Amino acid sequence: MKPRILVTVSRTWSDISTMREVLEKVFNQFPDGVLVHGDCPKGDRLAASIWKRLGGLEEKWPAAWGTKCTATCKHPPRERKDGTEYCPVPGPARNARMVESNPNLVLAFVRRNSKGAMGTFNLAKGAGLNVVDPYVQEG
Repeated sequence: MKPRILVTVSRTWSDISTMREVLEKVFNQFPDGVLVHGDCPKGDRLAASIWKRLGGLEEKWPAAWGTKCTATCKHPPRERKDGTEYCPVPGPARNARMVESNPNLVLAFVRRNSKGAMGTFNLAKGAGLNVVDPYVQEG
């Protein structure tokens, strides 16, 4: 079975050179590895594009955005600027499923203490997975 590397990236991450350097090192260690990511257009797809240019494969886990809240949601109602309702749960739920899929290695690229990226990192660490200390970009 191919090694699976989970990457979680803040939507505002902009330090491409650090990301490329880290992913190159990991790819050199696991050239047959599969990059697991949440398929966020900002962040995750940047990591995936670097990984694919190196010759690696990806495994996308897009969140089911656009779904409405259910009776099990325990948060206050959320509205977009245009007044439409949305449920914030699909992203965190997807992140939890990615961690539960038991990847071999977890990388986090975090900017401004991003809830999504840090949340995924903390879930992975709490699950006892092989996590690398997060790469942090300030400002």
